[in-house]
Amino acid sequence: MRVTVLDGKAEQMLTVEGKVAEPFVAELESAWEKTRQDGGSRPTVIDLTEVTRIDRKGEAALVAMVAEGARLTAKGIYWEYVVKQLLNEARMARARWHRAAARVQKI
Repeated sequence: MRVTVLDGKAEQMLTVEGKVAEPFVAELESAWEKTRQDGGSRPTVIDLTEVTRIDRKGEAALVAMVAEGARLTAKGIYWEYVVKQLLNEARMARARWHRAAARVQKI
C-alpha cells in the first residue's frame, strides 16, 4: 500500500493505492494521524480510487477516520459503492454511540 499526502490550501488529501489490509493498515492510520496534526482545521479527504482491496481491519480504520472527520471519495462504480457502505457503517456506529451515551446519562 502507498499513501500520498497532497497538501492543498483548502483541504488535505490522502491518496491511497493498493491494499487497505493487514499489515498495511497501520501505515494508513499513521498518515491519517500526521495529517490531522499538521493540517489544523482543514478537512481531510481520503481518495480510495486506486485501492485494490479492503479487509475488515481496513474497513474499521476507515470508519474511524470518517467518525473523526475524514471525507471518503472514489471513482468507479465499485469503489463508489464501497465508500457509500463505509459511510453508512460510520453513521450506524455514530448512532450506536449516541444511544449508549444517552443510556449512561439516564443512570
